[in-house]
Amino acid sequence: MGAKEDLFILDVRKKEDFAKNHIEGSFNCEWVEVIEFIEEDIFPRDKKIIITCYTGQTSGQIVAILKLLGYDACSLRGGIDNGWMKDSMPVESTCST
Repeated sequence: MGAKEDLFILDVRKKEDFAKNHIEGSFNCEWVEVIEFIEEDIFPRDKKIIITCYTGQTSGQIVAILKLLGYDACSLRGGIDNGWMKDSMPVESTCST
């Protein structure tokens, strides 16, 4: 299994913002849905979970929750806006505009 397959990228931004641009292969779950997804055992326990939000603040809080529950989680530094996009990293869109 390669490095990419060992990662689960969780984007906790609003669905409409995720549709505009997101990291290829990432999974969208708005931050208010995280507890529900944890209860439904949606997130993998056998992969490192990288969480991204707009600026890194919300994802840092979610990392703390997931780590307390035994997940291997970390936050994408700077989030989508101040990290990924600022560094001109590739994104994909699910919008038709």
